[in-house]
Amino acid sequence: MIWWSCTGWQETTWAMWREMAAVPADAFGGRVTFVPVMPDRRARIANHLNRTGHVPFSFYVAYRYWHLGVLAAARRIITERQIDVVHYLCPIGFREPGYLWKLGKPYIWGPIGGIAARPVIAFGDLGLGERLRTIVRNAVNEVQFRAPRVRKGILKADVLLAATSENAQAIERIYGRKAIVVPENAIDSAPMINRALPDPKAVSHEPLRLVWIGTLETRKAITILLRALARLNAPTRWTLDVIGDGPLMTRSREEAAALGVDSSIRWHGKVPRDKAVALLGHAHLHVLTSLAEANTTVLWEAMGASVPTMAIDHCGMHDSICDACGIRIPLEGIEAMSALFASAIGRLIDDRAALTRLSDGARLCAIDHGWERRTVFWRDIYDRAIAVHGTSR
Repeated sequence: MIWWSCTGWQETTWAMWREMAAVPADAFGGRVTFVPVMPDRRARIANHLNRTGHVPFSFYVAYRYWHLGVLAAARRIITERQIDVVHYLCPIGFREPGYLWKLGKPYIWGPIGGIAARPVIAFGDLGLGERLRTIVRNAVNEVQFRAPRVRKGILKADVLLAATSENAQAIERIYGRKAIVVPENAIDSAPMINRALPDPKAVSHEPLRLVWIGTLETRKAITILLRALARLNAPTRWTLDVIGDGPLMTRSREEAAALGVDSSIRWHGKVPRDKAVALLGHAHLHVLTSLAEANTTVLWEAMGASVPTMAIDHCGMHDSICDACGIRIPLEGIEAMSALFASAIGRLIDDRAALTRLSDGARLCAIDHGWERRTVFWRDIYDRAIAVHGTSR
């Protein structure tokens, strides 16, 4: 039997937890039991201070109190039934390791993320303020990752999982522990195997349909794509659907207008998921310009729709995109990457056969990244944790 600890304690998730607690036992063949752990008074007060903005980051204080309640609940459960494996899931952050490693059971932590440094070279090109914030954030990360409880959680784990290879390298560099790389998400259903791939001859005279999806904020860096499209100097040979909203919406639209590319861009704002999926499925190429990510869900949405992705070669994109299903752009400064994006998009405009090959590659790669394959992975990981724990004892 597996004890699975997830994070669902915040006030906004009470309804979700109550719904899960009410799920009939036979809904999962009688093999899954949800045990909601409600926060105590200390956790509610600490999180209230965070939510109201009076004490930023008191969320982590509240989260720590909640984890003490989880430990108490887990100790009660292991006195009542046999638990073979404990798997601690979190929002892939490392800052709160919990306490479940104290149970003395085969223990898995992860996927873990948020450890790797952000690229100063790219954030720095967005202004002095962004450069300073990135340098400070990276320095604080290094200190926090060496915190005593984080150290205990990592060293006590029988199996460590990292969301990206960058995070796995950081874990090994600091703690000498090897982590298995596995994305924190996957493709929700079977890919559209029968989706018609772009016909090179039929689409050779059509504009290349691009799509960008995400929150319009600094970290997502849509400015890279806008500057790349301006470099192409061919606004009639491409179209771009921008799906999402955010604090930089107005600035991004103003930049597009200043660059002379706004006439070929449709700014959809925030739309229902079904419309976003439909727009994505209609695209020829998904462009992802994020400067800091783990494994963004939209990458899997695109792959599941047989749409190739062009992205910066770092974070989860480095691990999940290959030459068969997408194009990875080297991590450099903003202007340098804009030039590289422009060159790669220009090649696809002129070579639609290459686009069809990438679409077919995305269709095939989607199978490898589906939840069906991930089921086998988890079975092997749980067996490994039990074996490692037995050896260490």
